[in-house]
Amino acid sequence: MYCTKSDKDKFLKSEIKKSLNLSYLLLSKLLGGSANFIPFPSKFVGQTLDESGIGRDLGIIIVAIKSKEGVMQFSPTSKTIIKEGDILIAMGEVSKLGVLEEAASVS
Repeated sequence: MYCTKSDKDKFLKSEIKKSLNLSYLLLSKLLGGSANFIPFPSKFVGQTLDESGIGRDLGIIIVAIKSKEGVMQFSPTSKTIIKEGDILIAMGEVSKLGVLEEAASVS
């Protein structure tokens, strides 16, 4: 059977995503924390992750960002800008995730 480079790349990306999702869930359980998906029509839009203070002030890890177009960006850097319609996949203590959700909804 012949596979193109594109087919191989798609397969590898799919397998990596599956592995990351499993690792993410296992890490969340091991740390005793929680995972959350936070939509961001919020005061954070236009800020970098660093400027938002999400990691620094709340100790929350942003594992990935899903754009409104459906593109997943895994392991975003501190310089990643939060855009309207982004969904942040966050991991941290349940109480801190609640604080983040409240802060995100404040206009």
